[in-house]
Amino acid sequence: LAQMGNVTTVLITGKGEPTMYPKEITAYLNALQSYEFPLIELQTNGTLFQNKRLYGEHDHLTKWYNLGLSTVIVSIVGVDSEQNRRIYLPRAKEYTPLEKTVEMLHDNGFSVRLGVIMLRDYVDSPEKLEEVVAYCKRHGIEQLTLRPVNKAENSKDPETNRRIEQSQLTDEQLSI
Repeated sequence: LAQMGNVTTVLITGKGEPTMYPKEITAYLNALQSYEFPLIELQTNGTLFQNKRLYGEHDHLTKWYNLGLSTVIVSIVGVDSEQNRRIYLPRAKEYTPLEKTVEMLHDNGFSVRLGVIMLRDYVDSPEKLEEVVAYCKRHGIEQLTLRPVNKAENSKDPETNRRIEQSQLTDEQLSI
């Protein structure tokens, strides 16, 4: 159906962190081979790319690139490592700086897109957005996507929705 509709891009993502299952991503990429999609992308928070147990010396990344993965979208809340650690790995003492992940992905041939989830007190103003754009230019990041965080309409987890509501941008911030 995707080919009949002239779809040109496949996005691999997950409910949770897809790179926790590198063999599954490899299986998806193998299954996509016969369809010859020109663009295949992976959305991740990037936290596991530095995990030698899962990724060895980036063997999976090399394999994925050779299987047609072209772009890695790194989901972040800003370019500050401490802010990303608080959101993605709150119990961790250390967090690999974003520029190291970007460098590793570029070294493996990938195009990189930052997927910025806009939160109050993170990326929530034109000045903070300019910071992100300047960061992208400094580190050769090819693409940038911005999305404000939004709560689910029909959530089964009211506590999560409450926390999201506290982090949402105000109407005034969204209108700037």
